[in-house]
Amino acid sequence: MGEIITITDFFLYKRNMRMTTEKNQNIILDLHQKGSYDEMPANADKLLALFPESNYPVPVIGIAKELGFKVFEDDIEDEALSGMIAIDHSLNELFETDKIIIVNKKDSSEHKRFTIAHELAHYLFDADHNQDYYNTYQTNESSWSTDINHTNREAVANYFAANLLMPALDFRKKYNKLLQEYGNTKTGKLQITSQLSSFFGVPQTAVQIRYKELQLE
Repeated sequence: MGEIITITDFFLYKRNMRMTTEKNQNIILDLHQKGSYDEMPANADKLLALFPESNYPVPVIGIAKELGFKVFEDDIEDEALSGMIAIDHSLNELFETDKIIIVNKKDSSEHKRFTIAHELAHYLFDADHNQDYYNTYQTNESSWSTDINHTNREAVANYFAANLLMPALDFRKKYNKLLQEYGNTKTGKLQITSQLSSFFGVPQTAVQIRYKELQLE
């Protein structure tokens, strides 16, 4: 198990990001109080606003590090288990931090990025920052849809991750530009989905669900 330092987009878009000001810390605390499904787009925008120099794909590993996490990958035997988050002071001795995220080494880099964003949602909106917190992420992307129960915390975390990695305004702009280029045929739509997946650094399944969320199909 080793710290993720090889995902290409992290090197391409790494920025000298710092979250040491009182203003930024207050924003994080404020986000913690706003954990409903419908608040996730605004919450993602607030977090991204702390990283104004970020580009696409959103440097989610860098954001996690600025929030105090170390990110690791591991050969997880359960292939349905995409990741986990642990917040525990006892981790300091081994990891030199009390916050870690682990992703499944077998997953694609796009899937890993989405998992990290998902786990950050649990940290921001579900964890009691005064207590230890553990959560595992059993991913079945086909079950993530706009019809899911909006009180389900996994659905909330997925919706936050989608908004963090694929902000609505920029997603619509990129989609419309590609639509003009490739057309609205079946073949064109497949190409658009592939291009959006590459541009935002997310799984194609996440792109397809984003269409529905933004009523683009």
